Amino acid sequence: MFEDHKVRKMKLRTRMIYTSIFSLIALLFISLGHLYCTMLVIGLAFVSYREIISLKRIEEKDQKSIFSWIDWYYFGTFTFGVFPHILIKNK
Repeated sequence: MFEDHKVRKMKLRTRMIYTSIFSLIALLFISLGHLYCTMLVIGLAFVSYREIISLKRIEEKDQKSIFSWIDWYYFGTFTFGVFPHILIKNK
């Protein structure tokens, strides 16, 4: 019972440290301005999309198919289609 409590305490401590680090990084990006916030959001979208695609492939038990590039094509088209509109400011 004591070991279980010790492990939980260690996991909680690790989570608190990483939460603090990621929160400070997010605040840093926010303080840098719109361009860096946009790059952060696009980077997070890329990582999230890659994870979703990998989970889909594991679920389908299909590592590579002929049309797997279409998933990334849609993501790239959307990202590079929206990215300039985010950067251009309305005057």
